[in-house]
Amino acid sequence: MENIDINTRIIMSMSQGFANTYLLYTACRLEIFDFIESNIDTSVELSKKINIENVILEKILRPLVAYDFLEEQNTKYKLTEKGMLLTDKSPRSLKGYVLYCGGICAKSWAMMAEAAKDRKTPYSLAIGTELFAENRKDEKQYNTFNNMMNFVSEGVLLADFLNDIEDIKGKRIVDIGGGTGAIMTQFLKHFRSASGTIMDLEFVKEKALQKLKENSLLERCEFVSGDFFKPFSISGDIFVLSRVLHDWNDEDSIKILSHIRSNMTNDSILYIIELIIPESITRENVEVYMNDLQIWAVCGGTERTLSEYCNLFQKSRIKI
Repeated sequence: MENIDINTRIIMSMSQGFANTYLLYTACRLEIFDFIESNIDTSVELSKKINIENVILEKILRPLVAYDFLEEQNTKYKLTEKGMLLTDKSPRSLKGYVLYCGGICAKSWAMMAEAAKDRKTPYSLAIGTELFAENRKDEKQYNTFNNMMNFVSEGVLLADFLNDIEDIKGKRIVDIGGGTGAIMTQFLKHFRSASGTIMDLEFVKEKALQKLKENSLLERCEFVSGDFFKPFSISGDIFVLSRVLHDWNDEDSIKILSHIRSNMTNDSILYIIELIIPESITRENVEVYMNDLQIWAVCGGTERTLSEYCNLFQKSRIKI
């Protein structure tokens, strides 16, 4: 047995973390979990369906079995509960999240050192353009990004927060940069007499309306095409900005907030939903710091401390 100290093991494990990312990414790209779910369940059948050599496929399948994504018995494979989460059919599918991490994030992280020296965003250095510009012209990438965002948004559970808000009967809620409506859906399901408006870019509209229809909210919510970097006119009592500001630097964030403020009355309320970086560094908050790195790597944005957000509000002339 190797005599390796704990610090060495930690460094080795962290250094090899990319291997697990690409194992799941490769399996999802090849749709292994979806094919097995549809009863294409032997390595021979799978290799023919995917059109790769069986010997290579088995190299991918073995660790998936070892990690308990698959079970193998008598040359047949079946999904475990964990593996089912990586199929399109799972109600809480993580497939889009995995494809985002392996296809978009990993490429960005790989260019982090060069980007830091060149004062560029890692994603733009790796791909040659900005993330959101690429999303607009590449439907496949946008779908991957959108699936990830939907998963994350649905994981932002607002029940306790919404319970603390006074009844907003008859009021209109406006979700700026609301995407396909995951956050708006939570608001309107909680406040059943309120109405809503989702404002986002035109290319998001179809998927947003589809989600509203799935949740029986089309009669209470509309989609308005708009760009929060440009002046817009939209009426509402409550404005929501969920996980938008962290995608942008301070200058852009102030521009977004200023455009929202120009649509607010003295009685309007703005709710901002964001992750907050603690003022002091602690081990238990390592995921927050890693997320901050990821936001910069992919979008060129930043997570912020509470005092940094307060500074943005002051410069945007928004009262706290």
